[in-house]
Amino acid sequence: MAQESTDEDYHPTDAQVKQLQQSCSVSDAGMLELQEKLVAAVAAWSRATRSDGPLAALRQLDGYFEQVRNHGGLSGKKSIYVLCVEKAVRQFVELRREKPQMLVANGNSEPLQRSAFNSEDEIWRRGCSQAESDALDKLRRSCGDRTFVESSSDCPQGAGNVRTYTNQVSGECRVK
Repeated sequence: MAQESTDEDYHPTDAQVKQLQQSCSVSDAGMLELQEKLVAAVAAWSRATRSDGPLAALRQLDGYFEQVRNHGGLSGKKSIYVLCVEKAVRQFVELRREKPQMLVANGNSEPLQRSAFNSEDEIWRRGCSQAESDALDKLRRSCGDRTFVESSSDCPQGAGNVRTYTNQVSGECRVK
């Protein structure tokens, strides 16, 4: 299974949402209540889209902000504030999405019989090729809508009459 570091989550934390709100600062009555509604809306969006990719999650973001807009009876200043925070959250997600994500996965070959090959090199190449293909399939699925770019591959020689090769592949998910 492909492994990814935990800092690759594209959802902003509550503290980051508060920082984004501060960058949109507006002075108007009832702002504290509006800020709390926005933090709750972003938290609900984060929970609902946790397993979605960033693009799918962004498509749903407007609906969560729309709930705040529709139930707030917002003044002009507050409407602009909500729009500013929404734009800041979108930019936050896009920046995270564009940051290359390091991944590593192991792939395995099918069991291969040494007697079916003409040389050690031939069985090693076939086994490593199968194992690399297995690892790349896992990594591409982990990248979602991004592209996996391989940086290294390590497949040691095997021994014995029946061999299963393992290939460890490393690389990055990048925006297409």
